[in-house]
Amino acid sequence: MTSQRTLLGVSGERYMIDKELQKGSNGKVFSGLRISDGATVAIKCLFKDFEPGQLPQEVRNCMLLQVTDVTGIVNMLDYCVEETSEDSRKIAIVFEFMPLDLYNYMNEYGVKEVHVKRIVKTVIKTLLSMHSKAKRMHMDIKEENVLIDPETFEVKLCDFDSLASTYRLMTKRVGGTIPCLAPETVKKGQFFPTRSVTWNVGIMTYSLLNDLYRPWDIYKNQDVSKLVYDSEVSTLGKDFVASCLIKNVLCRPDLIMLLDNPWFNDDSDVEFTDDSDVELNE
Repeated sequence: MTSQRTLLGVSGERYMIDKELQKGSNGKVFSGLRISDGATVAIKCLFKDFEPGQLPQEVRNCMLLQVTDVTGIVNMLDYCVEETSEDSRKIAIVFEFMPLDLYNYMNEYGVKEVHVKRIVKTVIKTLLSMHSKAKRMHMDIKEENVLIDPETFEVKLCDFDSLASTYRLMTKRVGGTIPCLAPETVKKGQFFPTRSVTWNVGIMTYSLLNDLYRPWDIYKNQDVSKLVYDSEVSTLGKDFVASCLIKNVLCRPDLIMLLDNPWFNDDSDVEFTDDSDVELNE
């Protein structure tokens, strides 16, 4: 599947692939056009070939999240199948379009701490929606998997290839973004759905507060005492990150406990509410 090709979705819609937006471990993401109405979409072309009758895990996960009405996720609109041989085929997934991922947004615009706070709170609420409604948890929270609209400041999660069942206290985790992995994942390949993700949130928050720097020392030694912050980061912001990066997973806050952190209740910088109309580009 290459750029400028037209794909037929299982819904009967046709899509034209445009420019490449992102390349990941299991596929490339392109901007695209839905031919029937000219709407812009995102098209993820998967690298792996699938046998007839098989659907990629990401397609099945998206179906589950959407049928259970999980909020704060990028919606799958369709998927397309291209036969490559008698016994294999390529699959592309069509998603609603969001202009930027958080990594590229930060590089282009940068954000102040109050905006980081709002983004992180939104991500946590989305993760809790996944947990309560679909009994699933995202296992790869990072800036590249958070999408943002610069005009509306709408924030949504993407990349649902690897989800953990929250029916289980612990599951095995293979792969992932190395500097974001929690100590129990690095050392034992373990992922505790509502606590290992807290570490992921902490690493992402630290990165957003410090110009996208991911702390390799934390990955190698899990020693939070070595963290260095930008001079403008508040004490409450630093304390929030420290609470997420507790080495012992059983002592680390559960995801729902993070919403009660004083950082989110501090309005010394600007009133912080879910319907805040704070301007991003101040």
